[in-house]
Amino acid sequence: MKYSHAGWIHARTIARVADWLWWIGKSLATVNATEIIANLIFTYAGVYNTCYCDSNVFHWGLTHTFDLMTVTQTDIDISKSAWIGAFILGLTSCTFFVVYLVFED
Repeated sequence: MKYSHAGWIHARTIARVADWLWWIGKSLATVNATEIIANLIFTYAGVYNTCYCDSNVFHWGLTHTFDLMTVTQTDIDISKSAWIGAFILGLTSCTFFVVYLVFED
């Protein structure tokens, strides 16, 4: 089978672009994974704690920690409604996906 010169250049260009996109994707995934691991290390090391009175049990121990947070009934109601809404949203999404898989042609 003979190929025209223009088609050959076009195929070679597409192959190069595909290789570049592959390398860019792998590089972005590596940077993303490194950032996630670094953030986990910084979180557990206490880098993000900006207040001296932060209730850090790992650092101060159980006897010296204190929490300055007051939870009201309104806060509890808002949290419950958010959790219920998130659960229903996730359940609906899963249900649509299963229905799609069952009735797919």
